[in-house]
Amino acid sequence: MGTYVQVKNGFVNGNVRDADIAAASTNIRTFLNSSTQDYKMKTSSRSYQEVLRAARVLIGEDFKGWLVANYKNGLGPCANIVGTILLYLNGQLSARSIGSNISIGESTVIYNNSNMNAWEKRSITRSTEQKSPILLDSVTNFDYYRLLRGIGVEFLARLILVVLGENRYVK
Repeated sequence: MGTYVQVKNGFVNGNVRDADIAAASTNIRTFLNSSTQDYKMKTSSRSYQEVLRAARVLIGEDFKGWLVANYKNGLGPCANIVGTILLYLNGQLSARSIGSNISIGESTVIYNNSNMNAWEKRSITRSTEQKSPILLDSVTNFDYYRLLRGIGVEFLARLILVVLGENRYVK
């Protein structure tokens, strides 16, 4: 399993620099904000490529490791979303449930961004090896594409912003 660095609300690939995180965040936020106003932007394959490239940079090559890091033994800030993703990949929930949990995560991020002390309560740590739930044992890197097929590019972009602890409406 790779090394992951904690950002505000989860973990990202440890090999990513702060400048890459900022660029990915800006690209994703631009896609989400422009796609609500400009239909051509929403359907453009170039826009999708940029979002998928940014997500792959932040997730890294080890999708299972990224899920383990963000699950953080069921105590991580994104544990509910990861649990829902695992149930979806196991065929027990629909992709709509993931979308609902992402919306809940966005509400939490908005609340935490309005309350500056909320982010300070978490210590910044590095995640390398953790226990994982049984459903994680069967996850492969191909499951990233199964997840993407189920939730689509827009929800993937929203998921990444939740992990980053950022709101798509505010910088």
